[in-house]
Amino acid sequence: MLVADGAMGTLLHAFGASLDRCLPELNLSHPDLVREVHRGYLAAGAELIETNTFGADRLTMAQYGLGDDMAQVNTAGVAIAAESRAATGSLAYLAGSIAPPLAGGALGHAVDAVLEQAAALEEAGAEVLVLETFGELELLASALTALRARCGLPIVAQMTFTEEGRSLAGEEPDEAARRLGDLGADVVGANCTLGPRGILAVLERLATASPVPLSIMPNAGPPRFAHGRAEYRPNPDYFARAGLALAAGGAVIVGGCCGTTPAHIAALAEQLASGVPPAAAPPPPAPPKVVSDRRPAVRGVAARFAAGEFVLAAEVVPPPAGEPGRGLEEAARLLAAGADSLVVGRGSPAAMEPLAFAVLLLEQLGIEPLVLAPTADRSLLGLQADLLGAHALGVRSVLCTAGPRTPRGDYPEATDSFDVDPLALVQALAALNDGGGASGTGFLIGALGDPGAADLEAEGERARAALASGASFLVTTPTLEGDRLEQLLSGLPTTRTLLGVAAPTDFAHAEFLHFERPEVTVGVAALARLQRSPAGEGTGRRLVVDLVRRARPRLAGVVVADLIGTDAAGLLADLAAES
Repeated sequence: MLVADGAMGTLLHAFGASLDRCLPELNLSHPDLVREVHRGYLAAGAELIETNTFGADRLTMAQYGLGDDMAQVNTAGVAIAAESRAATGSLAYLAGSIAPPLAGGALGHAVDAVLEQAAALEEAGAEVLVLETFGELELLASALTALRARCGLPIVAQMTFTEEGRSLAGEEPDEAARRLGDLGADVVGANCTLGPRGILAVLERLATASPVPLSIMPNAGPPRFAHGRAEYRPNPDYFARAGLALAAGGAVIVGGCCGTTPAHIAALAEQLASGVPPAAAPPPPAPPKVVSDRRPAVRGVAARFAAGEFVLAAEVVPPPAGEPGRGLEEAARLLAAGADSLVVGRGSPAAMEPLAFAVLLLEQLGIEPLVLAPTADRSLLGLQADLLGAHALGVRSVLCTAGPRTPRGDYPEATDSFDVDPLALVQALAALNDGGGASGTGFLIGALGDPGAADLEAEGERARAALASGASFLVTTPTLEGDRLEQLLSGLPTTRTLLGVAAPTDFAHAEFLHFERPEVTVGVAALARLQRSPAGEGTGRRLVVDLVRRARPRLAGVVVADLIGTDAAGLLADLAAES
């Protein structure tokens, strides 16, 4: 069992490296920064350290005008790692980090770039090669095949998988493990994208098919974005407990990726040495049940606002594109459990478009749902066209959000692009409501508020700006922190707020939600209460009910979120009984 190091890019950014800089070049211009990162991980107990050469292939470096420096940068990266090891007296392995080349073009060019970089690392003294964060199996398999014909070093081949359990190109973990092992990888595994609990399901699938040992290097968890930077919740102890579960699941190398620090690796090394059993992983969500196809008499958020009625809404995610019936069954199940309104959330990349699913709910179940309208990677023109089309079919309630932001590789600040932000979308929809040169629309416009934001004052300002610009209600991200919720709502000029809630099943599940779902805020007090409570006692649901009672004078309703492992139907029943 080997403890690997953690993120390189995260620390270099924290030490002051520019967000748009070629980080491997720091091996030449600022070797002291790289050396400090290595020494921190070695002091923490890392038994394998990776060189600062992620993205140091000729094609990627050429984008910075540094293609000709490829060999020098890789040679320096190995030398700095070796010097750091010698200075600390460590016996850690020196692993040359290789990323998928970022430049487009023929597959053969990318493979050639990997071979060239691997040769430079091997010549400089790297003892292992780690091919990591590959999103396409074909590229990694081709590079591995070529390397096996020319390179004698041990090779760790790692792909990155999304929370849907597939690679960025759609491959399954067991397919990847089988193929990479058969092609000669000494170790296969996964890194990046997912946090330590989220990646456990990927590890389980790798273990079913891999003919060789496994490695896992998860992120600290998804970041929040504040002041233009990615910020990770401090969670070394949680990371360490989850890391022990990864080791128990079959990983022989466990380390960290984006957001992890020497504190994470020190806690991990200590946990693995102690062998204390970790908390149980969160249970998988129950499959949707087939229910009656009776059309419920449901009016939706807009009608309940108009009547001054308290809203008890449930989030339903769009189903796979070819299986609309699954989504309709789940929606009907939630309505039968007590929901009086539905909110269409964000589905997987292979799911139906949220607006299309909202129209389907309207047509098949007779309910006009509230639908999320994320602005990430969308143009204003495209958003308006989609929303006007849905409006023509009867969907009028819209929640303007930024949408998900996914860190990529060892550059956690490289995120999605935005033509407009949520505030600009609120303003655009408000203009459409006012006429905008044509007949006015009737959108009910909502904005998102985050009680877990690092800067609650700035979050309150954003919410007030949205309400002043045309939004008529606010929906919060799921939270169990009453004090932060009250602080956010205290300065808002409206009681039309829908509180987002989710009930953890136990302490391990609560930690997973808090540290690996950046949109969820569980809080220290709730975590402590759940840690003291036996599993299956229903403490999470009672925490939600207590919070709703406390905040109800400031609320227009509740939205029960659809999150991994939560019992949405049970929570709806509890909240319906309160109403």
